Amino acid sequence: MDESNNDMVNRIIYADLVKIVFKEIENLPHLARKVFKMTYIDGLKPKEIATELNMSSQNVRNNKNRAVELLRTSLDKKDIPISFLFLLAIFVQLLF
Repeated sequence: MDESNNDMVNRIIYADLVKIVFKEIENLPHLARKVFKMTYIDGLKPKEIATELNMSSQNVRNNKNRAVELLRTSLDKKDIPISFLFLLAIFVQLLF
């Protein structure tokens, strides 16, 4: 396989992984999903999220930790390392 075909295969695999990860994020419980997105996609700090959602910073941390643990479990079942999720979050923040 030449380099351009290899690059195309890698892009397809990456796109499939991204779809899987975003589907799993959408399957999170509502509040955990909202806090997760605000943290890792919007780049907000816990205090900012707490203010916007009218909850304590501790509640934000609890929901973020719950979301990460639920994602870790669901992605582990699909043999996708949780590190991929955080690389994806960094990539999304660089795009926007």
